[in-house]
Amino acid sequence: PSSYPQNIAYKAAQKIDQEKADLFLYNIRAASAAEAKLTSRLDVLTSLADASGLDVSAFLEHMDNGSAEVAFKGDMALGKALGVQGFPTFLVKYNNQQVMLRGFQEFDTFVSVINMISNGKLIPLHPPINDEHLLSFMEKHPRLAAAEIMQAYNLGSLDKVDEWVERLV
Repeated sequence: PSSYPQNIAYKAAQKIDQEKADLFLYNIRAASAAEAKLTSRLDVLTSLADASGLDVSAFLEHMDNGSAEVAFKGDMALGKALGVQGFPTFLVKYNNQQVMLRGFQEFDTFVSVINMISNGKLIPLHPPINDEHLLSFMEKHPRLAAAEIMQAYNLGSLDKVDEWVERLV
């Protein structure tokens, strides 16, 4: 019924470790969308925090003492000040330029916006297309979807992903 618990949990994770918080957010999304887990439940969020390598006691402390909720309310206030009316909304910033994107966006849209606001100074870097790198990527993100691999490695089609992954299986 609400995504607030997941957002508050993400803020708790950010207070501990930003890199692990990003993995935690990824894991929340995958658990919600691909595994139909009830990620608004604290026990599920705690399990995902643990699986993401976060210090569970620190995570629960930020959830219990209200600091994560305060941080979340700060984000909500920023969204309101920026005129955010729906989710997802992305604020892409570079130096003094910013563009707000509303709704779900294709990867190419982000590339175009980043290219525009950076005057071509920022360009996407694709990882090397080799088995070792893919296996490392999959180990770090065990819930990867084929479409994510296709985008990350700029493969152009899901058939190419299937061929590559099938060979490794």
